[in-house]
Amino acid sequence: MNYEEFKNKLKKCNLSIKEFAKMTGLNNTTISTTWKSKDEVPKWAETWLDNYIKAKIIDDIKEKVCPVRDNDE
Repeated sequence: MNYEEFKNKLKKCNLSIKEFAKMTGLNNTTISTTWKSKDEVPKWAETWLDNYIKAKIIDDIKEKVCPVRDNDE
């Protein structure tokens, strides 16, 4: 995945580079400088984002099927 594809996938996840960096324990400068200059993103980042997208879909489905209930019920 090149850097532009990475940024597009981040948009699909509604994540900024800063948020992605914080979630993965990276420095956002490393991402925006090193990855951009190489125009190559490590394979793990692509699979991480794919799994993030899948998890969000599952969470959305779970929320619709089993909505969170108030403690009063």
